[in-house]
Amino acid sequence: MRRLLLPLAALALLLTGCGVNDPARADFWAKAGTLTETLKGTRFKESEDLGFLITRREGVEVLSVAERTRRDPFRAVVRVTGKGMIKVWEGRRETLRAVPDVVGCFEAVASGNAFPDFFADVSLKEVTCPATTPLGFRAHARFPPRMYERLQETLPGRPDLAKVREAVQRLDLDPRVVREIAEGETEKGRTVGIALREGPDGGCMYARVWRGGSKVWAPYRIVPYSDAGAQTCTATGAINGYAERAAH
Repeated sequence: MRRLLLPLAALALLLTGCGVNDPARADFWAKAGTLTETLKGTRFKESEDLGFLITRREGVEVLSVAERTRRDPFRAVVRVTGKGMIKVWEGRRETLRAVPDVVGCFEAVASGNAFPDFFADVSLKEVTCPATTPLGFRAHARFPPRMYERLQETLPGRPDLAKVREAVQRLDLDPRVVREIAEGETEKGRTVGIALREGPDGGCMYARVWRGGSKVWAPYRIVPYSDAGAQTCTATGAINGYAERAAH
């Protein structure tokens, strides 16, 4: 087994010319390099979200994921399939013919924290492919279309906590969307704040309602981090108008 520094391995193929006549192998290493960059470039930390992100890549399957907390390294066995075509002559006509697939497995490990929220280290190690069925993952939780407008339209005209809860319930959001609603006193008087989050690492939406007005917005960035390692998106932040700005 070898530990690979990717995408350097893919780059070495191009520099040495290895794989020029084996397009499936070149495709295999290119996909492995892309896998590394995918894990380095995401803020997602939940295993379900990371698995879904990986399997969106064509020719990449997740065979197993190690149990972990958010603070532990993410470990998964991934199967990569490289495909390719070559030009061949059939009589006087040039055609394309598929070459045999190149299939291999890696243990992908993503760990550490880099500014602002990314994995600091990602490595791939070649392993024997286990005889298991690829895993399936749910898509990330997402706000529905026109979320800003829908929330603004459904909010009551006064800071009634029960009415605000009913308004959010009518939005029929994905059950994984985290919802926090609370009330407090601000410079506008009694205020109800709403914080909605697309899962632990997704987008955040704030709204607040006071007597005679309401506003919906998305903060530029959610800070600080909670003890669980997830970015915070709280009703308190909404009540106090944290990073309040126009919705669009």
